[in-house]
Amino acid sequence: MIARLSQSGEVEEAARQFEEMVRCGFKPNISCYSSVISALASLQALQDGRSIHGLVLKSGVDMNVFVGCSLIDLYCKCGSSDDGRLVFDALPHKNVVCWNSMVSGYSSNGMISEAMEVFNRMPQRNKVSWNSLIAGHIGVEDFDKAFEVFHRMILCGEQPSKSSFSSVLRACASLASLERGKYAHAKALKLGFQRDIFVDTALLDMYAKSGEITSSVRIFNRMQNKNDVVWTAMIQGLAENGFAEESLQRFEEMGNASSIAPNELIFLSVLFACSHCGLVDKGFAHFNSMERVYGIRPNQRHYTCVVDMLSRAGRLREAEEFIATMPCQPEANAWSALLSGCRTYGDEELGSRASERLAELAEAKPGAYVLLSNSYASGGRWVDAMNTRDVMSRKGIKKSGGCSWMELRNRVHLFYSQDESHDQWREMQWILQLLNTERESYL
Repeated sequence: MIARLSQSGEVEEAARQFEEMVRCGFKPNISCYSSVISALASLQALQDGRSIHGLVLKSGVDMNVFVGCSLIDLYCKCGSSDDGRLVFDALPHKNVVCWNSMVSGYSSNGMISEAMEVFNRMPQRNKVSWNSLIAGHIGVEDFDKAFEVFHRMILCGEQPSKSSFSSVLRACASLASLERGKYAHAKALKLGFQRDIFVDTALLDMYAKSGEITSSVRIFNRMQNKNDVVWTAMIQGLAENGFAEESLQRFEEMGNASSIAPNELIFLSVLFACSHCGLVDKGFAHFNSMERVYGIRPNQRHYTCVVDMLSRAGRLREAEEFIATMPCQPEANAWSALLSGCRTYGDEELGSRASERLAELAEAKPGAYVLLSNSYASGGRWVDAMNTRDVMSRKGIKKSGGCSWMELRNRVHLFYSQDESHDQWREMQWILQLLNTERESYL
């Protein structure tokens, strides 16, 4: 009963049955300990897990590999990787599952160097080993390294699974690395994953985030089964690539051709599209339908989209009133959107009020200073922008620098303003001077 309850996700009931079993005087066996520890790991119940660990020690089964694997998983899922490592090191005999549990545990807790150390010592690896390491690098946003591990996996003769492709395509999407994404796509086709919904969804998202929206639409159109994640990726991808009208058409198509209900992310993309198309009334209709029709309570980002939609359309007073009636604390982005609209339509009075509110918000949420500084700079208010930057400097708030990048021969080159760190910086400066000289000669 305990094993089946744990495996079927009824983890709380599994733990309760174990307590009842012990209370009735029955002695748990190895399988029972392993099952209840797995249940507690799912609940992230660290203290209860420690109690069970005590019973395991008293029973003398702590050196059992199955119980040990469950304990490692428990401690790591509860964020106590060091305790998991103590259990791991104490096991006299370790199978591949134990090694994988330790690599996965370190990876899920962001301890990548420790995960690499265990991974490199493994006497035997399988797909789970590689996938855990790839996921770990993605978890700490080291996407380049995630792709390197994927490439090593292939070179070592290990065939990637659909989980491998989903992860590495996510890394390519985050890097906007089209060439690497195409490489992973080719491997997926070669291994027969061209009709897998998880891989196809990851491919669709990767192409959309890399700006290759035509390929994204092509993959979407050939997919026979589309779930809410697929529709979300397509609608969001179109909206973020500037195809607002096409995004709204897909949303209407989803409502007409499937029984899938919209989710929060889909509505966010729809409101974004309405904002950029100037469809204020349609946007309000979708916004009002969220809770009334679909039972989805709008969050701060949805309200910010509506403010942006009104501000872009020049309905600035309505935007201010909308902010005042919001049931939640407005985001800094909401005031920034209103301030941008005031600058566009020349409403200095309302713009001044929006600046004051943004400055007030910055005292509680320092990130708002960045938006305020950017707003001043965009409006040509350089003194105010400099004063805001001085406040940011005193408070230790740093603005992430904007950058450009290009991909050449599977390497992403980043370029920041006044940055001389690139190893070919001098050659690039020489070429730029040459181009400027030729341009002046033509003029």
